[in-house]
Amino acid sequence: MITGSRWVDLPIGEKWASRSASHRWLGMWQANGTLEKILSALREAAFLEGLIDWDRMATDGFFSAGKGGGELVDYRYKGKGVTNHLLVYGEGSPIALEVTSAKGDERLQVEPLLERVSKQIKIFQKETGRLPVFEADKGYDASALRVKLLRRNIYPIIAKRKMGKHPEDKKIASWIRRKRWQVERAISWLQRKFRRLVVRWERKLDYWKGFLNFSLIKYWVDRLSG
Repeated sequence: MITGSRWVDLPIGEKWASRSASHRWLGMWQANGTLEKILSALREAAFLEGLIDWDRMATDGFFSAGKGGGELVDYRYKGKGVTNHLLVYGEGSPIALEVTSAKGDERLQVEPLLERVSKQIKIFQKETGRLPVFEADKGYDASALRVKLLRRNIYPIIAKRKMGKHPEDKKIASWIRRKRWQVERAISWLQRKFRRLVVRWERKLDYWKGFLNFSLIKYWVDRLSG
């Protein structure tokens, strides 16, 4: 993941097994939920250690070129590829990822991302009595999404596509712009640290999602181990 190596460049031999074994197990661990269980356990450990603060959350998407084609790979103005949707908390640490085609609707991915961490959010709400804040840019502007967030006891701060004359609209847009760098920093860190995430070569979606989950697992293992 760090070097962006090809599968054929993996070492082979008695202690390494076959090259195809690594590829096969990556898909199996993603498909049967093993990677998600590991990531969930790491998030819970980080929450108990006080490394995650649910007061603020934010989301944004980033594009990965899909030069080899495959599931969900589609064309958009950035070219052929997929959109990866990242959820971060407070200071910008990544906590969950979802994938759609390049033409995927960002707003529809918010609930699946929040569902991954709903248990920890409910514990935070119960212990503190506070409503977490969810921030997003104008790409997520939708009344239906705001209603869904409020039903989850999460307060939406989402910039509007068309700015009205109301000063509150401008205040929200200004707030989002000031805080947006934290999401973009997390995206930049993941792509710089793990070169494999810049271009998607895997034709099957499970393998690509497996790499995305591995990146978050590695991040939280490093955080928890100091």
